[in-house]
Amino acid sequence: MATLKDIAKHAGVNTSTVSRALRGSNAISSEMKEKILKIAEDLDYIPPKRQKAYGAIGIIVPEVVSGYYSDLVTQLENCIYSRDYFTTVAITHFDAEKAASVFKLMASQGIQGIIIDEDAFVSDKAVLTQIISETKIPTVLLSNNDVTYASDTISTNYVLGIRYIIEHFLELGHTSVGYIGEYYSGYRLAAFQKECSERNITLDPNHIFVGSERFEEGGYRMMKKVIDLTKRPTAIFASYDQFAIGALKALSESALRVPDDISIASIDNINISKYLNQPLTTITNPVHKMSEVATRLLLNRIENSGDTVYQQVLIQPQLIVRDTTAKPRHP
Repeated sequence: MATLKDIAKHAGVNTSTVSRALRGSNAISSEMKEKILKIAEDLDYIPPKRQKAYGAIGIIVPEVVSGYYSDLVTQLENCIYSRDYFTTVAITHFDAEKAASVFKLMASQGIQGIIIDEDAFVSDKAVLTQIISETKIPTVLLSNNDVTYASDTISTNYVLGIRYIIEHFLELGHTSVGYIGEYYSGYRLAAFQKECSERNITLDPNHIFVGSERFEEGGYRMMKKVIDLTKRPTAIFASYDQFAIGALKALSESALRVPDDISIASIDNINISKYLNQPLTTITNPVHKMSEVATRLLLNRIENSGDTVYQQVLIQPQLIVRDTTAKPRHP
């Protein structure tokens, strides 16, 4: 494995010059920095911190099939790598028992810190609570609720995001609203029902559809049920963007038009949402910001292991109004 001395020998300079050049010091000329960086690349030089931290940060998520989790893992890896660490990613398929096994395996292999998405333990949150309370490994939790864990915790204020959607519907004149989603998104349905109740919006139970199918297929199937209703809501909240995209496909096959006959909005603001034939009204789920904060908190916890003060960070979402919501043609 190449060292600073090896690079210095090839460059014809001393090791302190190499060290400063690799740090980007302005005390070294651009030409010399470029030369030293090229030699370092040719010799496959790895900084000592990266040598020490290889595979040192664990990421535990329930899946990477969805656009949201794929983006989350990508952003986390970018942020962690930029801080001179590498990552090991584990996928639990929403199975708490598997998540616990993965956590213990990571711990046994000398992982320095772990970022956990709460949904990795969705089948049994008590397992997550126990692991967090017992672990000595620095952890940061990405959470969907306001439960307090013995860990630094980051969450997006999805309740506020759902409130924005309902207020947007009301401002447009929608008084009959519905919901489509899957079982794993039950917490969003609960928040939707609560926010509607607080605004004296009567939710017709026949306008709420929840199924086991996920992603675009789930949205397609649930929207078909909405289309078949004799009396339909004029606006639909879909539990996340991929669900909404499937719903838009079902609507495109019907006589109904979006947004004239029915408006639809969702949460996540995945990249494709703005490139659809009808760009989707949605709530941001700021993955990049979450990743930055999670990385900063975890590395701070690793470097200050004696700190017993835990932080809870709530990231605020934004409503992005696009082409799938408008005033109802027939209120």
